[in-house]
Amino acid sequence: MSKKAKFLLIIIILLLVVAGVLLIIHFSTEKNAEMLYNKIYERFRLGSPSDIKIAIEKFRYLASRYPDSKYARKALFRIGNGYELLYKLTDDPDKLDIAQREYFFLVKRYPHSLEAQKALLRIAHIDYIRGYYEDAIDRLNYLLERYPATPLKAKIYTEKGWNYLSLGNFKFAIANFTKPENANQPEALLGKAEAYFKLGEVDRAISIYEELIHYRKATVIWKRSKERFLKLTYKYARSLSRNGEYERANRYFLKIVQLFPDTTLAENSLFWIGENYYDLKLYNKAIEFYEKVKANNIYSRDDVATFKIGICYFEQKDFVKALEYFNQFLCMYPDSPYKDLVEKWKEQTLREIKYRNIAY
Repeated sequence: MSKKAKFLLIIIILLLVVAGVLLIIHFSTEKNAEMLYNKIYERFRLGSPSDIKIAIEKFRYLASRYPDSKYARKALFRIGNGYELLYKLTDDPDKLDIAQREYFFLVKRYPHSLEAQKALLRIAHIDYIRGYYEDAIDRLNYLLERYPATPLKAKIYTEKGWNYLSLGNFKFAIANFTKPENANQPEALLGKAEAYFKLGEVDRAISIYEELIHYRKATVIWKRSKERFLKLTYKYARSLSRNGEYERANRYFLKIVQLFPDTTLAENSLFWIGENYYDLKLYNKAIEFYEKVKANNIYSRDDVATFKIGICYFEQKDFVKALEYFNQFLCMYPDSPYKDLVEKWKEQTLREIKYRNIAY
């Protein structure tokens, strides 16, 4: 082997050794950064203002000590996130200003990172919280233009949808909620339901809420979906009842009873189904649902349901049975606001029994 070849071989070996050493140092540094990040994050997750503040300072230290580590970017993102959490805990709007500044610093320092994209999304969300909906939409459009291949498109389109919804542009909201990237995304489905409701397409909105309730129990928005479903469906069914659309109203009341039987709204729904059948003079059906009011584990309407069963029997001229329920009411609910009214119905029932010479 020539001297030149030997020299080149030595150089290559040295380079490989240096590269190996650098690689070992890199992985060692990355491992140290990872361990430190995880330790700080455990403190961060405790969630109290003091824990979050301490974690923020430690994340700042991590980012300065390991600037070339991927955990530096993660730490800077957590700093912004920490100030958002402090805003929620303290309701101090200055915390949102600081959060945005921290996110902007991350974007400037690591512009090509996924964390930078997430930071821009959070900056837009802070504008949404403050009610700066048009500014938020501009930021989201910039994010899509700057990072056309971003993996955050579903979240970006969903965020745009909520901003358009807040601006009252319901069709644009639906257009963003129904982007292909948003297929089956719970937050987008919830937004779409809200938009359809605002457009007056209540049936469509309720069907989406039902889907979320049935199939998205593991998601963080299940509780919100449940609350919106109950409020919207009950309100809609009551409006249908007032308009005389009793059968449609009963279908929606039954949805509440079937999905959430142990709620006050289920109790109310059973009662209003009874009322609707009473208005239709279908007294046996009315009695059936008044009895269901009495039979469940909620007691808010039991007194008035007992009263109404008595009235149904009175309307059917079964005065003995009516008297039985009026007496039951007066025995079981002596402090009910309906007491005076029930006593009048009882007196009328006794007159009918006496006039008709009915044994009881």
